[in-house]
Amino acid sequence: MKDAIAALNQEVMQLGQSLYNRSGAGPAPGTEAGPSDSSTKGPDDDIIDADFTESN
Repeated sequence: MKDAIAALNQEVMQLGQSLYNRSGAGPAPGTEAGPSDSSTKGPDDDIIDADFTESN
């Protein structure tokens, strides 16, 4: 079982490395930081900021 987990971990590491290298190690497409164009947003795109507390 330990050998199977180690082999799976190795494959996952190789997959992650492949994806990282393929992406150019930069931000994902469409996630560039910069000023947003608010002229295309409608009134339903308003952001409401609120505090959150978790109770048990």
